[in-house]
Amino acid sequence: MVDSLLPIAKAKDDMYGLKAEFLWLKKDYHNAALAYEQAIVIDRDSSHLKGAYLFLGVLYEKAGNRDEAQKQYLTAIYLLETNKRKNDRFFEPSNIVDYAVALKLSGLDKKWEGFMSDPRFDKYHGMFKGRSRTEVLKKYWGQYDGG
Repeated sequence: MVDSLLPIAKAKDDMYGLKAEFLWLKKDYHNAALAYEQAIVIDRDSSHLKGAYLFLGVLYEKAGNRDEAQKQYLTAIYLLETNKRKNDRFFEPSNIVDYAVALKLSGLDKKWEGFMSDPRFDKYHGMFKGRSRTEVLKKYWGQYDGG
C-alpha cells in the first residue's frame, strides 16, 4: 500500500519513514532498515537525525547485519559529538541516552567508561551502569518494539 504512494511523493522522507514502520511492525527488519535509510537520504539535513542513525543501526542488527549496524552506530556517535545545534537543547536528554546506547552497542569501551564515570550524566547511569551490551540493546529496543 505504501509503495503505491512512493511515486507520487518521491521526495517525501515521511513516506519512506511510514514504509519503514510498517515493515518493522511486520518484523521485516532488513527492508525496514532500507526504507528508513532512504528516508534519511531524502532529508538533506541529516544532522538533526542523530538518533535516527542509532535506530537504523539497531534495525540492521535485528536483521542480522552487524557490520552495517556498526557503521550506523559510529555515524550516530559522530553526529552526537560534533553537530551541536542551538535547537538541540530540547532534545538533549534523548540525545544523551542515544549517545550512551550507541557507545555501548558500538563497542567503544573507553568512551563508554568515560560516559559512565562523568558525574554530569549521573542521572542516566542507573539506566546503563553494569548492563551488558545485550541488556542495553534489549532495553533500547523495548522502547520501540513494546519490550
